[in-house]
Amino acid sequence: TPVEGKQTDILSHNAIAVGRYAPQKGFDMLIPAWSIVAQRHPDWKLHIYGEGDLKEKFTKLIDELQLNNNCLLHHTVSNIAEKYCMSSIFVLSSRYEGLPLVLGEAMAYGIAPVAFACPCGPRDMITNGKNGLLVENGNIEQLAKQICYLIENEFKAQSVAAHRELYAAAVDLNKVIVICDYSTVVFNKQAASSAEAELNAAESIGRDIELIGKKLGSVAFRFHLRSPPQSKPMPQSIA
Repeated sequence: TPVEGKQTDILSHNAIAVGRYAPQKGFDMLIPAWSIVAQRHPDWKLHIYGEGDLKEKFTKLIDELQLNNNCLLHHTVSNIAEKYCMSSIFVLSSRYEGLPLVLGEAMAYGIAPVAFACPCGPRDMITNGKNGLLVENGNIEQLAKQICYLIENEFKAQSVAAHRELYAAAVDLNKVIVICDYSTVVFNKQAASSAEAELNAAESIGRDIELIGKKLGSVAFRFHLRSPPQSKPMPQSIA
């Protein structure tokens, strides 16, 4: 949960990603994307925080791409708030999500986010070009391009990061709105491409809701029914 009075250092040369070292989180796509970024901006570093079975595989990929000085894998930490505050760009490279809690936390700290427009969540949490940048799901080159766009356009990064007081997220699952002190999250019927993807997303969102409950503690936590909104077209990436 965001700490009152804390905000990111938008001028730092650090990007951050947070999540399990698992296929869902797409770090196998983020690391090659960062290889492109590092060629243009070798003074920038990507810090990834997480745990999981694929850490060794990702370490080898970093070695192969000669990114040892630019892309660093870390264990999960208890002081992730401090890591957010040391970063100016947050990257979500997931193939699919339930409720991307880390995206909401990063936005609440004022970090400029770049995310794949995956099912479910980022497309509705982020208004493309206003409070973040969206990228076609799985497009590694476009992800690198949008990260570079924020690096090379400091004013745009600051403008994106300024939208931190309240974020609203709509994801395609279960017609539920979760309301807490700093966020409003909307869930509607899952629009997955397969039954397996729908099940995976449902399981993921269940874990995330449970985690929210633990993080919020005594903070008001209410559920309301809501009709699903009309579908929105995929936002165009900013050149």
